[in-house]
Amino acid sequence: MNTALINAIAQLNIIDINNIDEYVSLLKTRKKQLRMKKMAMSKAIKDIEKSDREALNASIKSVMKEHSEALKELKRSEKDAIKIVEKNTLIAQAVIKTVEKTDDTNICLSQLQNATYTDSKLESEMSSNDKNQAYQNFTRWLKNDNGPSVDKIFYLCDSKKQWLKSEWAKITEEQRYAVDAPWNVHV
Repeated sequence: MNTALINAIAQLNIIDINNIDEYVSLLKTRKKQLRMKKMAMSKAIKDIEKSDREALNASIKSVMKEHSEALKELKRSEKDAIKIVEKNTLIAQAVIKTVEKTDDTNICLSQLQNATYTDSKLESEMSSNDKNQAYQNFTRWLKNDNGPSVDKIFYLCDSKKQWLKSEWAKITEEQRYAVDAPWNVHV
């Protein structure tokens, strides 16, 4: 108990005997007021705790929702990345197959060209009558409509023979004896 209250009760006199019922009633009223105040404070504390719990739960739900959405987006990105990698892998495999085929084709083509070149060179060397058959084919081919006019020849060189020699010199050895050269094809 409160010592001030105990002292006040101890100092009551006989004169105060008539007022004791009034004092009791004042104490009861004060007791009710204090109980009401205590209940209001208790309710306020509960409300604050409740609002704190609700705010905490709301923030937890918000964080969980953001986490869930981020996880879903990450999974979508991962799936998209996997699809892109798979697509690029398929494209790379197709390119590799094409390159392998092209390499095989180029190897076969070069071997075939070498064999043809060798055969045509052997044939040209074997012909005893035609010492330089490719040059003769070249001159015949230019006599047709493929060569320049006589006026142009004399403008470029002094004679047709000089012009033919200069044109023949411009052509490489492989081109001269190539089977697919236009002067070797038409003859």
